[in-house]
Amino acid sequence: MGRTFIRAALNSARNVHPGDNSPQAQAARRISGFADLDGLEFAARIDIEKDGRGDDRNTIKAAIEPDHKDYALIMGVVPKGNPGGNSGAPAALASPSYTPPAAGARPASSNVPSGKPAWAQ
Repeated sequence: MGRTFIRAALNSARNVHPGDNSPQAQAARRISGFADLDGLEFAARIDIEKDGRGDDRNTIKAAIEPDHKDYALIMGVVPKGNPGGNSGAPAALASPSYTPPAAGARPASSNVPSGKPAWAQ
């Protein structure tokens, strides 16, 4: 999973159009480390593939971003307009912008050590 996938996952989770390069969009895509990705909820296309032993396994093929026609239905939000105006959604109906957490702030319910995802415990 490279930068392109992580950017797409952040776009999906934070309702940022892929073509939006505004300072707010850049801030929404900024992470301080991999721990920021723990628990990230985004829309994705999943396929089933065979692993080395012949067992089925789920594989994330792509993150579904706000410019995808099914994004609003999947995520239950109104997609933000494209700065170029190609989304068809009026800008006034767009959901609120992503607001990054305060520097160094972690959720109070999180007792996961920094740098190690919850599923790896």
